[in-house]
Amino acid sequence: MNSVTHHAEEILLIHGTFASAAADRGDSWWQAQSEFWRFIKDGCAGRAAPASVPFHWSGVNSDTHRQVAAAKLLQRLMSTPDVGCHIVAHSHGGSVVFHALCLAVERKLKLPTLKSWTTIGTPFLHYHI
Repeated sequence: MNSVTHHAEEILLIHGTFASAAADRGDSWWQAQSEFWRFIKDGCAGRAAPASVPFHWSGVNSDTHRQVAAAKLLQRLMSTPDVGCHIVAHSHGGSVVFHALCLAVERKLKLPTLKSWTTIGTPFLHYHI
């Protein structure tokens, strides 16, 4: 009989513009131990858990800052090859996710552990030159 190791899946919560904080734990919806974090933890028990170390980015309303955050997010996704990841992102946090996905395509990187991504209130910007 083959033994299969089950790895927990992680839910990564990503804040939007002007919502950053240096602390991993706090009252903001995306921080560990927040009311929303606990709601997700309880609701998904046994299937997935919110990340105990949240994703931090500057939250500055700048495409440059979102691009830098996207590279950081892609690096995080690539650094946990054994953990399935679900992303929930608000506002420009969703832009960070979108830029990370575009960067993965550009670099021809596969993201087999990315199970789902959801954005809420994300302004998908398109630039014309």
